[in-house]
Amino acid sequence: MLFQWPDKKRIPWLLGAAALMFISAYSIFMFYAIGTNIGDRIGFPQFAIEVPKLEAEGFWWGRLGVALPFLAALLLGFGKDEVDKDLGRVELTQRKVITYTTEMPKWFAPIVSYLVRLAVSVLGSLGFMVLLLLVLFAFYKLGIHTS
Repeated sequence: MLFQWPDKKRIPWLLGAAALMFISAYSIFMFYAIGTNIGDRIGFPQFAIEVPKLEAEGFWWGRLGVALPFLAALLLGFGKDEVDKDLGRVELTQRKVITYTTEMPKWFAPIVSYLVRLAVSVLGSLGFMVLLLLVLFAFYKLGIHTS
């Protein structure tokens, strides 16, 4: 079966990772929104005091948007069952375990596993960004504006 429902002890970790991916997408949107606000206010003397504050706020939103997928990738690895020491794979009790003969060293498997989870996390954040963009577009079309 290609997709399996995760264990009950793994679900909180997956939900936490999904929440971090959503917050990352929101942070990136806030970063770009602050960037457009700064671009609109540069050159006007009445907004000269606000520009450094917005730059500092945008800096932290940008850092948060970049850092959270790495943390989400870490959370995606928690809650797994017994891990095969050689492959870094979950050993299923009622299924055949496929072993691979590889030339790579043993320390390389956790790095590859983390990079795969990082790619999933980045794709999840991008998916949430598309979802947020569609929601904002629907609000715009319906005439619901926040400003």
